[in-house]
Amino acid sequence: MKSTLSKWQLSLKGIVAFVSVACVIFAFVRLVTAGGEDAAIDTMRNAGWFVETYSINEVRVPGFVRVRCRYASRVSVTNYDLSLGRPTRVAVEGTPALDGLKRCSGIRRLDVAYTDISEESFLEMRSLREVNSLDLSGSPSTTKRVMKELAGSENLQGVTLMDSHLADDDLLPLSKSNSLRMLVVEGDVSGAFLSGFEESGLLSLCLVSDKLQPDQLVSLNRTKVDHLFLSCKPAEIPIDALPETIRRVRLFWDKPLDDEDRGWLKAVHEKHQHIYVDVSATDQIAVIAWYRA
Repeated sequence: MKSTLSKWQLSLKGIVAFVSVACVIFAFVRLVTAGGEDAAIDTMRNAGWFVETYSINEVRVPGFVRVRCRYASRVSVTNYDLSLGRPTRVAVEGTPALDGLKRCSGIRRLDVAYTDISEESFLEMRSLREVNSLDLSGSPSTTKRVMKELAGSENLQGVTLMDSHLADDDLLPLSKSNSLRMLVVEGDVSGAFLSGFEESGLLSLCLVSDKLQPDQLVSLNRTKVDHLFLSCKPAEIPIDALPETIRRVRLFWDKPLDDEDRGWLKAVHEKHQHIYVDVSATDQIAVIAWYRA
């Protein structure tokens, strides 16, 4: 009996010792990780990037260590203003700041617009599935592969893709996202990709394309979009394409409105009594799209 009890006590001591060692190792790893992200924030700021942070007190191991950790919540590389014209691309590839960006784990708002960040670098970011607002405008990382990865995120709510060369097939993967609410796209699209967004949670859409085919907009009728921005002649938009939820339509069109356009506007207001429709010059596209993002 004493022999059995002694063995049991030894086993219990071994388990306690193992758990204690494991906790110490875990604490060390977490401390190193926190220190690495803190250094990454300083590196990005030293490169001139805009970085918002938040700090929390974390108990790494109960009864052992309490650490105040700093994390990046918002990162903007270029801090551009499209009202001043479209910026030139900023070189970030191969820089310590980009390495720091990859290490950050909790970024919620990310703006890498008009940078040369590659597809590979973008996909290496630890925060990829945490971001809820993303601007990839004018970036070479606007690829179909990246769109597929973004579609798998449960947190992504808004994406801005100005100055892209995306086609309809490239954008289709985004229709699989359950969290996406705002999409701004400027590319070589006809609008065929919209068929994938039927019954989606999309609420705001800005679509700018010289290849836009208004008849493809009919798919919007089965969405919940309430804000719509399009670059086309007003009268070419099928009235039946506007969903019941629509509240605002802004069109980019340089030519004076003709009788056909005015008739379209009247019909739209008769069908959607609470809708607001306005027409702007195409040189306002970039400014308005940037503001929406």
